[in-house]
Amino acid sequence: MKIGIVIAIGFKELHGGNIRCFYLVKELVRRKHEITIFHGVTKDAKDSSKRFGCNCVGVGRSTSRWQSNFRKILNNFTFILKTKKFLKNFDLDVLFGTNVVYSIPIVWQKGAKSVLLYTDMFSDLFEFDQSCHFLSYPISRVIRWIENWTIRKADRVMMITETMKSMIRKPFSQKIVVIPDGADTQIFSPDVNANDVKRKYGIGDEPIIGYQGGITPHDGVQFLAMAAPFVLKEVPEARFLIAGKGEYLSHIRKIIEKNGTRDHFVFTGWLDYYRIPEVLAATTVSVIPMPDVAYCRAVITLRLLEALVSGTPLVVNDLPGVREIVDETMVTFTKVENPRRFAQDIIKVLRMHREKIESMMAKERQRVEKLDWRKIAMVDADFIEGKDISEKVKYLFT
Repeated sequence: MKIGIVIAIGFKELHGGNIRCFYLVKELVRRKHEITIFHGVTKDAKDSSKRFGCNCVGVGRSTSRWQSNFRKILNNFTFILKTKKFLKNFDLDVLFGTNVVYSIPIVWQKGAKSVLLYTDMFSDLFEFDQSCHFLSYPISRVIRWIENWTIRKADRVMMITETMKSMIRKPFSQKIVVIPDGADTQIFSPDVNANDVKRKYGIGDEPIIGYQGGITPHDGVQFLAMAAPFVLKEVPEARFLIAGKGEYLSHIRKIIEKNGTRDHFVFTGWLDYYRIPEVLAATTVSVIPMPDVAYCRAVITLRLLEALVSGTPLVVNDLPGVREIVDETMVTFTKVENPRRFAQDIIKVLRMHREKIESMMAKERQRVEKLDWRKIAMVDADFIEGKDISEKVKYLFT
């Protein structure tokens, strides 16, 4: 089968924007399909060609997750037009894309079956992250219309939660199959050694509250910064290890400067994907502070799954998408928008008996073993091939 995959970013650095596709490509190559990957730039295309041994094309437009959302729109618009022209020159059986941008040139093409994967809804993300801009709402509605249009035009669609599926118009949602995100259970493990990370960032035996990922409004690190004084009042030796970067970092620094907790925070900057297991191993409690807004309600977040499989105790905002994967026997739910409640729940986990922590860790690991990326990739590949995956999907959610 000749399969085209549209993904602007390359695979040199793995993160939430490309990791699922990374394992999928490996599985499709293993099945000996004829793969063509359409990247934004030639550099990424050359790297992927060497990495996977398949045909790769750079269409001539770079995109980056670190750009502002308005800049992303401009660059993605150019990427869409350039990719549409390139696709005309290829005879493909199936075209696959992983978000609204990559979906547009795919559903425009005639002949190839179109298979889409939505891991989030960019319309809701744009509206929340750009809420201070007067054009945020009308632009987000245009994006939502495009999302619905691509879903309507596509032959098959995957989403990661039932919550996300419920946000789509009923006539279109019938073609949607829910396949959750995963984690690499070979890389993330309770047995990872944290000595290098501890040595580098001056960490001793003190309690470490950790966060890993992007730092934008929807990531919710601001709520951790606001809860920090209440945590330190009860656990004055605690420290906060923040592994990530983003446009909201300066705002976080202002919060901790103002509330007097700056000396308790360690910022590592953006770390390579393969260093995150060490950070989790150095963490006493990991937090998932996504706010209770439309965008976050529908997602799972890879940070949750990676912490689960690492056996790290978790304090998580109580959101519908997250509830589809875990329950109270695995994590501690909280309300991050309430700093006192958030802090109390962090302190509760820091003081939790070891026996209970080990019980939760065992259930966490057992849950995510089913969601190893290699298993998810096999289901994704079956779906792209047009196979019935209903029984395999049931297994993932049981």
